[in-house]
Amino acid sequence: MRFTIGLAIILLIFSFSCTKEPVEETVLDALENSPGISDFELETLAYINELRAEGAICGSDDFIPVDPVFWNDVLDKASEMHANDMLANNFVSHVGSDGSLPTDRLEMVNYNFMYSGENVAKGPQSIATVMQEFMNSPTHCAVLMSPHYTHVGISKVENYWVLNFAKPRN
Repeated sequence: MRFTIGLAIILLIFSFSCTKEPVEETVLDALENSPGISDFELETLAYINELRAEGAICGSDDFIPVDPVFWNDVLDKASEMHANDMLANNFVSHVGSDGSLPTDRLEMVNYNFMYSGENVAKGPQSIATVMQEFMNSPTHCAVLMSPHYTHVGISKVENYWVLNFAKPRN
């Protein structure tokens, strides 16, 4: 009887050691070298990575679960710059008031990217609401779910949202 219980405990320990790492550790890994992340950005990052882990159907495209993205302070600066521009000039667009495109803004903050994508919105106050709106839009959903991206910058200025996703060239 003791042998059976001991074997069961060993098998239980082994099975837990072979499972995926807990969400908390994944979140900590996603924050490595990110000392400036705010609680809001942390919560948004966790929400994004939960969606990515589930997979999604974006319009007619089926996205399998993908790896998490990591918060990046340089992308965060580009996101904040664009959110401030949209607020100051009362518009919602991927084109800035100065004619800049998302890739131009990444170059302005010296993020050397291989892939990039941007989601913008105006209105939603909660993370859950804006993420649901992004998931309901096939193009925004595809950006959120793209396996090409490894980093994200997150900004919400009043009711303007900018998420910049990218993968560095190096």
